[in-house]
Parts: sequence; structure tokens; C-alpha cells
Amino acid sequence: MHTRSAILLAVALALPGVPAVAQMSRAALVKQSDIIFIGTVTQVGAVAAPEVPASNRTVVVRVDQVLEKPAAVALATGDSVTVEAARPGSLKAGAQATFYTNGWIFGRGVAVREVGHELGHSPVARSRWRTRRQRCPRPGST
Repeated sequence: MHTRSAILLAVALALPGVPAVAQMSRAALVKQSDIIFIGTVTQVGAVAAPEVPASNRTVVVRVDQVLEKPAAVALATGDSVTVEAARPGSLKAGAQATFYTNGWIFGRGVAVREVGHELGHSPVARSRWRTRRQRCPRPGST
């Protein structure tokens, strides 16, 4: 629970120029989700979990970073996950987004149902990357 609170706080504070309504919306997404990750859409109308039928709402997403998940869920960077989009056609191949989801089917693959998503690079990931970069600069960049 502490991780979820930390993520929520980091996301809410990361974009100070965003209106409070948008921040409340993000907070609601976090509150309604149990699996949150950053990923890149690799296929539209396809599935990575064979137990799920492909439809106009399913997309395959490569996991770039896991932000929140229950300990029992096996989901890691580089995995492909099936996402049932909340709105058909809202995701295109190549799009990167922060996905707010709930677990749906766990078998030979992982399938989740989307609560919502935010397109673009996650403010949490950018913040962590900047912190790492400051602590560990590239050789020759100092």
C-alpha cells in the first residue's frame, strides 16, 4: 500500500502545471487499478494471451516498466501483455502510455482490462530516470 501511495503522490506532484481536475482524474485511475505499468503498443486487434479472443478492443503491449502490481502477478519489463482497451480504437501501434489496469486472465499469458491510460512518457518514469542520471552520469559527461 505504501508503494501505491508513493506512486500516487509522485504522479500528482510531477506535473504542477496540470489542473487539479486532471490530477484528481489520475488519482482516481490509480485508486481503481491494481496493475499499473508503462508500455508500448506493439499490435492492435491481437492478443499475447491465447486464452483471450482477439477483438477491436484488444492490443498487445510490451511492458517498459512496472509501477504497481500485486506480488502474486508475474509481470516484468519486456513481457508482452494483452490489454482490453476501455475504448476501441483509442490505442495505435507504437504508442507509449501509462496503463491503469485490473488483472483479468492469468494463464499462458497475462491479460488485463484497462481502466484508463495516459499517452506519452510517464512523469514518474521521467522523474526516476532524471534521478538515476544525476547519481550516475555517463562516463565522459562530467
